Amino acid sequence: MKKFFTIVSLVLFSCVAVAKERPSVGLVLSGGGARGGAHVGILKFLEEHRIPVDYIVGTSMGSFMGGMYASGYDADELQEFLTNTRWSEYIATDIPRKYIPFRRKILSAGFPGYLSVGINGANKVALPNGIFKRQFMLELLTKKFANVLRIKDFHHLPIPYAAVATDIATGEAVVLDSGNIAKSVYASICVPGGFEPITINGRVLVDGGISQNLPVETMRKLFHPDYIIVVDISTPFDKTKAFDSYEEVMSQQLDILTRKNVEDTIKSLRPNEILIEPKLDGYSFLDADKYPQIIQKGYEAARQAQSRIVFLSIGEQEYETYKKRHKTKPKTTSPIVEAIEIRNDTFVSNETIRSYITQPIGKPLDLKKLQKDLNSIYYLLYFAYVDFEVVQKEGKTTLVVFTKPSWNAHGDIRAGIEFEDDFNGHSDYQVRLEYNKYNLNPYGGEWRSRVEFGRVRMLKTELYQPLDIRRRFYLRSNAYIDKIKYYVAPNFVEGVDEAKNDQTIPIESDDIGAMLGFGVNIGDISRFETGIDIKRVEPSVDIFLKEGDDITFDTYSQKQRLSDIYVVAEIDSLDNPFFPKDGYKGYLKYYKVVDIVESGLEYSQLFGEISGVYTFGKATLVPKVKFGTTYNSQDLQDANDIAAFYNLGGLFNISGRTTYNKTGDNLYFASLNYRYLFMSNQFLSSLTSEAYIGASVEMGKAWYEKQDSASLKNALYGSSIYLGIDTVLGPFYFAYGFSDRRHQTVYFSLGKSY
Repeated sequence: MKKFFTIVSLVLFSCVAVAKERPSVGLVLSGGGARGGAHVGILKFLEEHRIPVDYIVGTSMGSFMGGMYASGYDADELQEFLTNTRWSEYIATDIPRKYIPFRRKILSAGFPGYLSVGINGANKVALPNGIFKRQFMLELLTKKFANVLRIKDFHHLPIPYAAVATDIATGEAVVLDSGNIAKSVYASICVPGGFEPITINGRVLVDGGISQNLPVETMRKLFHPDYIIVVDISTPFDKTKAFDSYEEVMSQQLDILTRKNVEDTIKSLRPNEILIEPKLDGYSFLDADKYPQIIQKGYEAARQAQSRIVFLSIGEQEYETYKKRHKTKPKTTSPIVEAIEIRNDTFVSNETIRSYITQPIGKPLDLKKLQKDLNSIYYLLYFAYVDFEVVQKEGKTTLVVFTKPSWNAHGDIRAGIEFEDDFNGHSDYQVRLEYNKYNLNPYGGEWRSRVEFGRVRMLKTELYQPLDIRRRFYLRSNAYIDKIKYYVAPNFVEGVDEAKNDQTIPIESDDIGAMLGFGVNIGDISRFETGIDIKRVEPSVDIFLKEGDDITFDTYSQKQRLSDIYVVAEIDSLDNPFFPKDGYKGYLKYYKVVDIVESGLEYSQLFGEISGVYTFGKATLVPKVKFGTTYNSQDLQDANDIAAFYNLGGLFNISGRTTYNKTGDNLYFASLNYRYLFMSNQFLSSLTSEAYIGASVEMGKAWYEKQDSASLKNALYGSSIYLGIDTVLGPFYFAYGFSDRRHQTVYFSLGKSY
């Protein structure tokens, strides 16, 4: 009898134990770019049906969504994150223009196009190792995982977790289950050729989909769950694609890299491993704008698999206990920073980098402020990334800021081409080549050399030398020699009437000069500069002379030396120099020609221009106003400096009329430009060309003080309709401009800014 009761007790104990110890559930999430939104739909279904998740292993987008879920986010928070994030801010090829130093703003606006090669830290010609900037995506990940950054063992997260990346040197799968979770997730999503690779524990890592896109084997070995829910959102091969766009080629590349190992994994699935494959036909890895639909597809796939997973559901009270234990975001305290150390492998001085760090010693680490400081350093444009870690060093909690030089840290070589044709006898081209040498010294000296061929033939060299560690004050000097072709009205010299029937004659001016200026950069959006210019100009014109039956050809030219002192104030917060959607721009210059080179001329000019940008959805309005006036204008009319005369004519400058159609020593002008964005990609807007249709209206007057006044009498009016595309070679325009019945012009231009 005693033996019987012992057996019964053991059986009852075993039953109770089984009742208390439910089967453990692992969740494996594959990669697939934006298609990974389906993972959120799966998680929503699991939550609604009280199916707990005890372990998560993910690859690429699966590691992103899985890592956030393991850190305490629920499915609704993940959905809000996916649908409300402006992905173009984090998947970006360039630093937002409004943040870059003002010096770089000037250089980019003066050199349309994006063709360049870099000079790296070893002073060798180099190209970037990734299209998209690592800094911005890592910033996003650091922000989203801020609550668990101090948890170094991912097994101690609310849900034990691991991410899978690939060692690009060997092709081996690398399991990341400890360290910095933000960097681990970045490594897992780092598509080769897309994002810049990251080095962790001495290994250069990229997207885990290459080696293990469906990491079931990692889940088996690492966590040994009783059951595994396997979600595959990878894309089967599509042989019907035309492969006529970057998106399709990139998508197929990922499919080739990842699909083979997915198919092998699916064949190896065991009875306790439940496969869910959302039907995502028609959705690509780039469809970030379709997250709501993709999430719903995941939810529907889980519902269709309900009969296979419902047995994993648990009771309400037990699920609430699970949620308290596994789905509560950890609350971490910020460490007290006792020391700050700079580990810098660039020519930028440690003092410059340290000057941007505002974290107080003896205070808790302010992660939000620190990230802003790191970005300010990164925006200097010399770094591949700027990162941090908090370590114990010599008994002190030390904030370590470290940098890596960018692929063009020491300079770049840029090339550009410009072509313009107004189908009215005026056709020109321009080829540019420029070399910029950065970081000549710890204060950030720069040397720029430029050569151009075409309408402007020029050789120019410039030295730019900051004078303090924050690079606010600077000296700038340059020397140049050029030959510029102008198209002017036949009566330009007299400056009385406009040209008839849009007639123009070419005048070439041989110029040689030099300047020296002192300036101050006020933040990243403005500057003030004063200096002196000295130059020699020699305009020339080819003429035919007829005396009776004799026709002779001759060239008329005249040399003149000029010198002036100038003051310039400039502000520029535009987010794009050619097709901005936000910001404003202003320019004011006063200069006075002084007789230090015995020119016999003494006149001065004041010129100003201001424009703003207002965007409403896909529509953008750009109003612009500019004015110019000349003091002692009689001396200006005796000057041979063609560039000193104000002029109207050309696209967006009284469209329909040719350049220099109207000239004067005084000017006023106003315009309103409207454009509508009709082609873009929300996921890759910084990489793909954006296309616009638009129209403009313009009004202005250029006049000589002796012949006219500032009244509206004789003012010119113009308008245009156009197609504009922001291309890698610079802005492209195909436009039709008209001023009146006599002045109608078609414009075709590439690489020219207006």
